[in-house]
Amino acid sequence: MILLALACVSLASLGNLPGAATTSVPTPVPSPTPAPVVQPPTPGPAGRCGDGVCDGPETAGLCPADCAAEASDSGEAAEAESQTPATTDDVYLAVEQAAFYQGTPDECWYDEATRASALTDDSGFAVLPRPGDGSATAPLLFNIIVHVDPVDAYNMPPGYERDRDRLTRYAKLVAAHSGKLTIQTQRPFITTAQALGDDDVHRSWEALGHEIAIHFHENEYVSDEAPAEEWIAALGGLKDEIQGLADNPIRNWSGGNLYPHMWEVAESLGLMVNTNFKNRYTQLIDPLYITVSPWRPAGMETDEQRAAHDPNGPVVYLPAGIYPAHCDKAPAVPRPYTTAALDYITTALIHSLNVARPGYVNVAYTTMHPGDFRGPGDDEAEFARWDEWLTTVIDPLVADGRLQWATASQMAQAFIAWEGNS
Repeated sequence: MILLALACVSLASLGNLPGAATTSVPTPVPSPTPAPVVQPPTPGPAGRCGDGVCDGPETAGLCPADCAAEASDSGEAAEAESQTPATTDDVYLAVEQAAFYQGTPDECWYDEATRASALTDDSGFAVLPRPGDGSATAPLLFNIIVHVDPVDAYNMPPGYERDRDRLTRYAKLVAAHSGKLTIQTQRPFITTAQALGDDDVHRSWEALGHEIAIHFHENEYVSDEAPAEEWIAALGGLKDEIQGLADNPIRNWSGGNLYPHMWEVAESLGLMVNTNFKNRYTQLIDPLYITVSPWRPAGMETDEQRAAHDPNGPVVYLPAGIYPAHCDKAPAVPRPYTTAALDYITTALIHSLNVARPGYVNVAYTTMHPGDFRGPGDDEAEFARWDEWLTTVIDPLVADGRLQWATASQMAQAFIAWEGNS
């Protein structure tokens, strides 16, 4: 395995977060012979990848499960074989934090002074992508992951219904921008949904093009010292409950980050897409996971094993993008949801765009919580900020091809298709 070094051939400054120093963005050295980039599978007019129908934009390269037969008739298989993606020998991309962040507290949203100023700073976006940030020849697949935490308030109808309605409104807002959410849910949210006969709410989110997945706060379900059999029973039971509320197969999860047998547990349950690694005790992400290229971790016991690519590994890990590793909860959208909070995400997104490599699958995402809206009286302003951010920052990047919406499983499917062509 070759760890790619990130060479900086030019520096360009970004707008600043409140109180932050000017940030520089390196432009990566392009591949000598850029290869065609595999696009993520997206739903066609009559369905989506995995529904057994090859329709819409689906092709043999994007969705082989649906389009294998059509490829043999149309010659598309030969076209796919003629593509020459980059080698899998350097799948994992090592990114130097110092090229993007100084490691100072003012780069962290959860710094008390920065957060306090943002409570009143909602004057407008200070950070915007420029034409030279990223390239349509190395598009970045982007997703917003929703974490439904095991909040006590979800045990009672008022708390559950409040955030159910917020999440439904948010899902419709993002879908109106052709966006994709990966909604990772768990108990007691799903337990109350079942108790209230609200069985179709998750399916209603799927109908908007979003993905339903698992957010596994393992300490709520199983001991860190428990054998794999107990982990399989705990995570498997949660998966079965969520699957009963969703139409599409549950393939993606987050959680269990420090359990040394997590990959074996996941493989036994048919889970193959992992996101959101962090140490749950420190809330920090090791810099090894701050990158944009998916890979198959070789092991789980050490950070070095996890960052090593094994082409036969059972799990595809999706990194979140280029966030400051010295900040806790780095990929999470800061709260409250103000323009300053979203500037923080835009900064990481711009860094991720500039690291994306032609010939590879490049991914980035951010995470949010429906409970992070400040309250019923403030929801309108915060929804307006989200809409403004999607319109001002995200829509133009999608329109010119530098950014493409994809769910977590669609990102993984794009990576799997890329592996098959390499």
